[in-house]
Amino acid sequence: MKETAHGVEIIAECSGNPCIALRWVQTVKKRNAQSSSLLINSPKVFVDSGLTKFPFYNDFDQSQPKPDGEFNDVPCGPAPIKLGDGLEFKATLSLVVWTHPRVTIVMGWMYHFFIAPTGAIWWVKPRDAMPAEFVEQVSILKAGVGTAGQDTGKGLDYRLPPPLGSVNQ
Repeated sequence: MKETAHGVEIIAECSGNPCIALRWVQTVKKRNAQSSSLLINSPKVFVDSGLTKFPFYNDFDQSQPKPDGEFNDVPCGPAPIKLGDGLEFKATLSLVVWTHPRVTIVMGWMYHFFIAPTGAIWWVKPRDAMPAEFVEQVSILKAGVGTAGQDTGKGLDYRLPPPLGSVNQ
């Protein structure tokens, strides 16, 4: 994760062989923003970039293996203004296994940044998501509301990470 002009860039990679069933999902909570950018006008809690009635991040051809297993996003706010409260952005990014209609979280990370009205950016180093954050992520996924208010798969069967060594059934 690194700072950009009005936000951060987050890059995550998974190692291993390409797999049609692996996907990235990202859920977001934000507050305190006033502007006209897409991020600002999005709901306060949403599935990021579920554009095809599925929650998967920027996944337009869902029949193809993901050769690089990379996730890249540059969430940002507008140029700051001296008035207002700035923008606070919290995201849970997870690698999931998709066996339609089941979406099972395998692992995930939480990251967080804040853009102050002065333009200063404060961010927390990404860390492993906690069980409560996975529960919250599943709740957001089940609500199925995307960045622009679109349906992102509220009818799918979302599952928390299974215990280590168990089988995804």
